[in-house]
Order: sequence, then C-alpha cells, then structure tokens
Amino acid sequence: GQYEPARLFEDLQDFDAGPGLTMTRAFGDWGARSLGFSHEPEVTRRALRPTDRFLILASDGVWEFIDSALAVEIVGAMYESGQPAQLAALSLITAAANRWYAFEGPWYRDDITCVVVYLDDLLPSGAQSGDARGTVELGAG
Repeated sequence: GQYEPARLFEDLQDFDAGPGLTMTRAFGDWGARSLGFSHEPEVTRRALRPTDRFLILASDGVWEFIDSALAVEIVGAMYESGQPAQLAALSLITAAANRWYAFEGPWYRDDITCVVVYLDDLLPSGAQSGDARGTVELGAG
C-alpha cells in the first residue's frame, strides 16, 4: 500500500506543491499559517517529584512503535544498572529502530532522535537524590 505520512499538505492531489509539513518538525514554521497551522508549540509544565529519575525527549520516530511505559522500562533498566544516560538513549533508539525494521522492513524508517537526562546529574553538588527536585530548571536561561 501507499504510505501516507502525518503531514500537512497545501494540495492533497499534488504532494510536491508543499509545504508537506510534518507536525513534529513545525516549531517556528510560519509558512503553514495560511493553512490553519499554528507555529507555536503546546507547552506543558509538570513539577518534578522526588521519585522522578530521568527525562526522555524523543522524536516521533521513537514514539511510533514504543509507548511511554516501554520507554520508561528500557531507560529505567539502564538507569538502575548504572549505565550513563547516553547509553540509555542509544538503547531506546536501538529498540525503536528494530521495531521500525520489523514493521517496515529495510525500505523505510522515520528519523529517530532521543535525549535522556538523568535528573540526579542536574542536582547541585552534594545534594541527595530526592532533594531539591522542585528547583531543577530545564530550558533556556
């Protein structure tokens, strides 16, 4: 069958007419405003809890075949075994790539991007796990 990506097209009969915008890559894209698309991201804030151990930031190439529970299981196992966050991200990327291959074969795979941040790595020097969780700030200045 024909693959139809989750994109916003100006002309559904002529995909080359553009913009062919993929929603997860739309931050700051003003070009699709005429089609009713907002370039402003939806932002959700959540207070960190003492039980929070890591953040997973990933593209749709990860979430296509891996749900949140499995992602937490994969990264959590790496965290608990003392592996660095970079290897936890690689483990999640590998799992996603394997699932893409199983579903699509060798012919197609979406981009797969992942960053894992261990929250303990952000604590002030000398702080214990669970301390100062509400004071950790992520993002630009």
